[in-house]
Amino acid sequence: AAGGGGRHSNATQRQSAAAASSSTPAEEFGTTMSPALEKWCKEQMLKISGSDDLTLIAFCMTLTDASEIRQYLVEYLGSTSQVNNFATEFINKRGLGAPQQEQWETPGSAKKGRKKKGGR
Repeated sequence: AAGGGGRHSNATQRQSAAAASSSTPAEEFGTTMSPALEKWCKEQMLKISGSDDLTLIAFCMTLTDASEIRQYLVEYLGSTSQVNNFATEFINKRGLGAPQQEQWETPGSAKKGRKKKGGR
């Protein structure tokens, strides 16, 4: 029975390895996106760039600074109103909001503000 259990875990490991090789861009950056967010991003990317490649978006998932995210999106996708709207929505969907407002609106984000200032 123990041997069977061992075989089972090997199969699971093989499965996750196979999943990793065909992993989503987000997983390659060590982040995860909800299926809903992924679907929305693909739709937006198709509209903006004609491709549903989410490598850039996956990279942006690793960032927590809203202005940095916007900077990358604009740099790679162009500074059109469409891209700006996408950036705003993407940042909101991730719950990062507009950092300037956050600092004096929500007490919870005061820590983030302090850390950011210290880092610069």
